Amino acid sequence: MGSLTDVVLRNLIKADKPVNGMSDGGGLYFTLSISGTAAWIFRYRFGGKQKEYTIGRYPDIPLTEARRLSIGLRNKVNDGIDVALEKRLAKQQQSSIETLNDMADEYLSNQTHLKHPKVPRQRYDKHVRPAIGNIPLDRITPQQIYDLLKTVKFGKPGITTPAPTVANDVLRFLKSVLNLAVSLRKIPFNPAAELAGKDAGGQEKPRQRALELDELTKLFTAINNTENLGRENELAIKLLLVLCVRKNELLRAQWNEFSLESKLWTIPKERSKTSAPFRVPLPELAVEWLKELKVHAGRSDYVFPARRIQKRKLPHVSPDTLNVALSRVKHNLEHFVVHDLRRTARTHLGRLGVSFEVAELCLNHKLGGVQGIYNTHDYFPARQEALEMWAKVIAKIDQGNVISISKAKKPQKAVLG
Repeated sequence: MGSLTDVVLRNLIKADKPVNGMSDGGGLYFTLSISGTAAWIFRYRFGGKQKEYTIGRYPDIPLTEARRLSIGLRNKVNDGIDVALEKRLAKQQQSSIETLNDMADEYLSNQTHLKHPKVPRQRYDKHVRPAIGNIPLDRITPQQIYDLLKTVKFGKPGITTPAPTVANDVLRFLKSVLNLAVSLRKIPFNPAAELAGKDAGGQEKPRQRALELDELTKLFTAINNTENLGRENELAIKLLLVLCVRKNELLRAQWNEFSLESKLWTIPKERSKTSAPFRVPLPELAVEWLKELKVHAGRSDYVFPARRIQKRKLPHVSPDTLNVALSRVKHNLEHFVVHDLRRTARTHLGRLGVSFEVAELCLNHKLGGVQGIYNTHDYFPARQEALEMWAKVIAKIDQGNVISISKAKKPQKAVLG
């Protein structure tokens, strides 16, 4: 009997802190990576060197099975067999039956030129890996890929929301991965080759949806009447409107990025779409909401900490959280998605008289043409004034009032500084 128990393992995973190796005895170790992947490792000495053999993931391989496998590995080592070398040679000999996961990992490891390399990885891990990732390459069929694309496109009721554009992205990614497999002679043909956009998400049209002020009033009323929405989700939706930021910028935000006293949020370059730090001026209304979120967050480093254990082990709420939350709100408005809130804010900033440059920079958009090359000023005071003015409009709507944008105060010209 080893020293570990399932209760201990579950508590380690729940704590969400990396574990380099907790011994169960006999060379069996439990590890937990920084990304939240739990695994069994068999450590041993061979030829005077310390070596290790990856048994597999937990809980896919339960504790009792891991112990049984480690005993078998220990017996092999005692018989003079280097089990890690044996495994590596066997994998090389069986390269013709690599799984889709193996091929996708190989493909992604060479895509360092991508502007956002994490995006295909995230979509693969969410949609493809759990569905068909473990299938050997030579057994993947067009039907399996087609069924996967339909699931992504239409979503799973109560679990995931419909994502036609993501389905198109998944198809393009799978075609690239499987083309590589063909080139490396892993498989004779690409099972995704004959599938087209119509088999995935269909033709993509640029979205034009922006909510009018009376629609925002109806939305806020519906939000207030939705009992199972959650206050954190409500404030996240409202902050997206007021601050004009991207969903992932907000949901991944950490408290050390904020200075509520100075009414400032600095998004680090690692999370900024422009790959440069971005200063967001905080209107008074946003500061009040953030102070409330600080109470909800407790001791967490994140503004929106994870509320339950997720498959992806994220320390903050999942990117799908707001999509699911918004689907609970019975607003009876024309369909819109979370990202349309940015377009809504941008539309009304223009109606408030905010200049093109200032409004675009409120959304952290790069200015185009010659101006984008030579004008590197961030117009912070002007953006501060614009967002404060827009927040006052939202505050009145939040109180149940419908106002005309024409009654709003016209902003001053952009102030340099």
